[in-house]
Amino acid sequence: MSTSATPVSSQKRKSTASSSSSSKKVQVSFDPSASSSSGPLLANFPSIQAPTNVPFKLYRDRKTDESKPFEEQLTLLAGETNGVEFFSTNRDNEPDVGEPVGGYPCRYLLGVHDPSTNTLTLAPTPAYLLSHSVKRLKDLKPMENPDEENANRIEARNKLGEAFGTKKSKSRIKTAERNKIDTAGMEGMRNQLEESILVAGKDLPSQETIKQVADDARPIPPPNMAAETPSEAYSLASIISPAVTASLKPFIKELLEAEEDKDRITMLPFKHSEWVKRRVRNLCTMEKPSKEKMRILVYISAIRMFQKSRNAFGDATELAAKMGGRMPKPLIDSLLAHFTETPRGTTKPLMTPFTETKLYSYMFVLCLMVDNFVVDLNDLAKELNMEPTKARAIFVSLGCKIDTPNAEERDRLGLNFAEAKATKKAILKVPLEFKGPSRGAPKR
Repeated sequence: MSTSATPVSSQKRKSTASSSSSSKKVQVSFDPSASSSSGPLLANFPSIQAPTNVPFKLYRDRKTDESKPFEEQLTLLAGETNGVEFFSTNRDNEPDVGEPVGGYPCRYLLGVHDPSTNTLTLAPTPAYLLSHSVKRLKDLKPMENPDEENANRIEARNKLGEAFGTKKSKSRIKTAERNKIDTAGMEGMRNQLEESILVAGKDLPSQETIKQVADDARPIPPPNMAAETPSEAYSLASIISPAVTASLKPFIKELLEAEEDKDRITMLPFKHSEWVKRRVRNLCTMEKPSKEKMRILVYISAIRMFQKSRNAFGDATELAAKMGGRMPKPLIDSLLAHFTETPRGTTKPLMTPFTETKLYSYMFVLCLMVDNFVVDLNDLAKELNMEPTKARAIFVSLGCKIDTPNAEERDRLGLNFAEAKATKKAILKVPLEFKGPSRGAPKR
């Protein structure tokens, strides 16, 4: 089966417009003089469209400047039917400074086409935004007492419901009556209630007092909020009292005079702390070892041993023996006073979660003092068999920032850049800043 295609003509059809000899170009002109008088106008009906047979009248404000172009004068466009009045709302008042008359940020032009000359004349014209009002609603008087009339209406409706309503509607009406609050009877109590609130509110603590109480209740040593250097942030005397310092003097002297490291380590209350032993060795290699730092290290060692001897808290003799038998009584009494609580009805001290957190906080402050207020967080957490996140939280509660050491701190600690970058340090910053309690529900 074969098909034949009809040959397509190579000649293109000429367009009607180009072939029509009678077509002419439209001439466009602008006539600004037309704005000096009224003519065709633009109207926008955003809600109700007026019928096409409604006549409209234009009114000019007496205060307007008639020398201005017509579209800049204050005018009002209005018309009406038997039931509705239409009126413009955007060109009868003076605009704000810098705002155009009518509120439109542009100019509108109307074009008039003359077929005889084939010309289009453009003239500026104002644009009106029209609103409406219902005539019948104007005769209605506003309610003198809307609350009373509304109450009367509800009462009448309830009476009808009680007489002819269903069982469910009657029950709903009775429930509403029972739950109704007589606000008129409460007006007399308003002033009395306000006065009683003011009187009772005088004894309420201020925000500053509440903050101070919250700071005092923190399980940390007393902070110095006015500290200008890290060494001023916490007082050593608030952790190791003068009585404990005096009682430790003979022991510190004997410790520094020991000739061998193993003898010094044997004298410590807790002999398995690598963190303490490294610092004791480094301290004793100095020409003039710091007695204060040695006292701090001994106190840290005593805290570690005290924590592991909690079963002996009720027996002073057993507790002293477990702590090596060489710790003075004022030190042991200080540890019991700071880090234990005695439940009501018992005589045996206990280490609660709160006092244990307090113990770690005091220990961490002492560690900061030994390490020049920059502590290797991971190293200390590993020493205590503690999760780094828990150690981080305690350091943050003391006012520390968790960061890598800067150039000055690297020089002080003897670390190169690579070592410092791989190390997380708890750095005590001043002035001290404590994170406030979180508000609202936790984020999901």
